[in-house]
Amino acid sequence: FLAMMYVLIHEAHIYDAEFLKKVTNAPYLVGPDRHLVRDPATGKPLVWDAVDGQAKPYDNTTIKDFALEGTYEVEGGAARPAFDLFKEHVRQYTPEWAAGITTIPTERIRRITRELGEAARIGSTIVIGGKEYPYRPACVVGYRGLNNHTNSWTSVMAQETINLLLGTTRVPGGLQGMNVPQQGLGWPQPTPLPAGPDGMVLPQV
Repeated sequence: FLAMMYVLIHEAHIYDAEFLKKVTNAPYLVGPDRHLVRDPATGKPLVWDAVDGQAKPYDNTTIKDFALEGTYEVEGGAARPAFDLFKEHVRQYTPEWAAGITTIPTERIRRITRELGEAARIGSTIVIGGKEYPYRPACVVGYRGLNNHTNSWTSVMAQETINLLLGTTRVPGGLQGMNVPQQGLGWPQPTPLPAGPDGMVLPQV
């Protein structure tokens, strides 16, 4: 999974930037201390508006475009979007690295990843019931073979990160998960799930 992320980001350059900007915390600015940079007045995480050239709280309605990469001077320090740090982190997980652990040939890792990325059809839409939704007819999903091992949650998290990169979460054709009626079919969600002050979905009982 880590090598697949490497291929998607660094080789194939296939990822759903709009999904990452509008539905995840990928644009949230992270400071040198690896903590979120927050607005002094509200305490909310900041993002960088690439059009206005300034930091704004993540939910500011005037944001014209969320920056996913770059380094910006914010609150007296150099800050980078979380996606930029993630991109840098996965650079070490090449197909060659993965092949030495998994015995899966590098060319197969690259081929499968590119096929997945292309099948996701990033940017495509579909009309259902007169409403247009993102259409991502591909996803990665694992069941007992993946999640019944010690510390398997790390594998599941990696799997889900691929779905987030491709924007295949809770959209037609992608991974719907559980409780589909409550989660909706596209982003932004027609009925948003409860979120905390940082904009992240709160754990549901």
